[in-house]
Amino acid sequence: MQLSLLVTAMSDSNLLAIGEVATALSRSIDTIRRWDRQGWLKPSVRQWDGTRLYRADYVAHFKRLLAQGAAPKEALEQIYAQYHTQPEKITAEAS
Repeated sequence: MQLSLLVTAMSDSNLLAIGEVATALSRSIDTIRRWDRQGWLKPSVRQWDGTRLYRADYVAHFKRLLAQGAAPKEALEQIYAQYHTQPEKITAEAS
């Protein structure tokens, strides 16, 4: 599936552009880009022209954690752990 089709298939209300993320988090666009480079806040979709789009629920969750006093890196680690859990390993028992 082409990326442009993927972006079109997703509701615009579910994705935020980098400027919207920066405004929502009261941070600069450069800070959001730095967090991307550091692997802390990766865009959910990257368009063909390099535009970063972020899931609105990730951003809202991040904003709540910051409001509760979490450091940015700590908040992002919590979000990553919640949304990107690894499946449990199933081991075969000897019979």
